[in-house]
Amino acid sequence: MHPARQSRFTRRTTVTAALLSILAGAAPGFAVRAIAEDAPAAGWVALRTYTLKDDADRAALIGLTENGFVPLLRGLDGFVACFILQPNPLTWTSVTVWRDETASAASLPAVKEWVTANVASSIASGPEGFEGKVDIAAFDDALATPAAGTPAPPEKAGWVAFRSYKLKPSTDRVALVARSEKDFVPVVQALDGFIAWYVLQPDPLTWAALTVWRDKAASDAGVAPIREWVGANVADQLEGAPEGFEGSVDVQAFDE
Repeated sequence: MHPARQSRFTRRTTVTAALLSILAGAAPGFAVRAIAEDAPAAGWVALRTYTLKDDADRAALIGLTENGFVPLLRGLDGFVACFILQPNPLTWTSVTVWRDETASAASLPAVKEWVTANVASSIASGPEGFEGKVDIAAFDDALATPAAGTPAPPEKAGWVAFRSYKLKPSTDRVALVARSEKDFVPVVQALDGFIAWYVLQPDPLTWAALTVWRDKAASDAGVAPIREWVGANVADQLEGAPEGFEGSVDVQAFDE
């Protein structure tokens, strides 16, 4: 079975059209940072969520992650970026960005070994996962589809949101991607606190998006203008309510 179809987050959250709170652009005051031509490609994103035990020491887990897991990831071929999220006190979600599916799959043995040796005693259940090919990668000052690395943001990323929608069978995905790049990017470029965005393709009829923001306030402030654009431009191509989660960033790391 294709890895992207093996599992899916089963937690459902009532969310707004902020699903697409996500595209490239230069937020006011951000310095322009060109993405190096030799930057690792961002071609695949994998999300893994664990439920922690009630007595888990989150501060200790963060320390272990920063001092052990991050160096491990940076030593793996094809690693681009990682964000560890806190959707709630007992949820531990890792978002890893890879050059391609092959690099992501090749990392699994080493990642599983580290988790088993270091944090398994703190985990009650999981992981549940979601992953897929990157259709679009966008940053606060640059857009690439999809082969751009993820530059470290000029300010700390404090909030990440993930939303997944089902597309109608009649949707032209290529046209949707092109329209998003051309028309939606300027909308989010004007939003303060936007850092990065990835659109994933777990399967042809799933439109999944990962947004990185400076903080929750910036994410919340983007809801109204984004909802307006989505309602006017793509709502008729989406089926049902989105699935998703969001949370504060405990740890972030980039390829060095």
